[in-house]
Amino acid sequence: MNTARFRFHLNWKITLFTAVLFPFLVYLGVWQLGRAEQKQTILQEWQQQQAKPPVEFSPILNSNDQFRRVWLNGTIYPDKYWLIENKTMYGRLGAYIVVAVNVNSSSANQKPNTIVPVNLGWVELPPLREVFPDITLPTGQIRITGMLAAATHSPLINEAENTQLRWPHKMLEIDLTQMQQQFGQPLYPLVLQVDPDSAAAFDVDWQAVNMTSSQHKGYAVQWFTMAGVLFILWLLACSNLATLFKRANTDQAET
Repeated sequence: MNTARFRFHLNWKITLFTAVLFPFLVYLGVWQLGRAEQKQTILQEWQQQQAKPPVEFSPILNSNDQFRRVWLNGTIYPDKYWLIENKTMYGRLGAYIVVAVNVNSSSANQKPNTIVPVNLGWVELPPLREVFPDITLPTGQIRITGMLAAATHSPLINEAENTQLRWPHKMLEIDLTQMQQQFGQPLYPLVLQVDPDSAAAFDVDWQAVNMTSSQHKGYAVQWFTMAGVLFILWLLACSNLATLFKRANTDQAET
């Protein structure tokens, strides 16, 4: 008769490693769940705003009006624009074209010389980075319709703060602080992403979020699974469970 019993013998090295890594893996899983909830909220707000008709742009709109669809009449500065590089579309590498638009408005709230950064969409870049794409921008007053969005600048990306570079300026993300320094005039704090059928639009395929709620939940499951596996390995390393399981399987095979 098998009289083997469960025994626990603490392995301090493995326990210390597990005590550090296990809560970190759980934290990552919880963080991904929080991100999933945030992305779902953003997507719902985006969908609600997309269903509304555009309103005339006014500087009184602010960061709380993100995703608001607006229209404006203005003039593009054709000799001053930005290339936001490393953006892919159709499996090819390119850049977003961001221009400065001097807005004209009939609104009483409109201040003179309100300059709005407008993302006209994606263009393919030449193979050599030193070569600039051939961009033709419209002149004169045009009407632009689009959606207000926050800048995409990431604190992990450090742009070189050089305001003397030739136009167009090349950047990795939309950094309105540096763009304002380069342009030499105040810029509106939100970016207008043009509609596909808007004047001067290039290739446009805007997404409300760069990663869906489901993807974040999938990553959360992965982190929680890794935490569970780590706990099981710790338990096996600090006990005789593996021996008990092996012996039980042997006894079952003999019977």
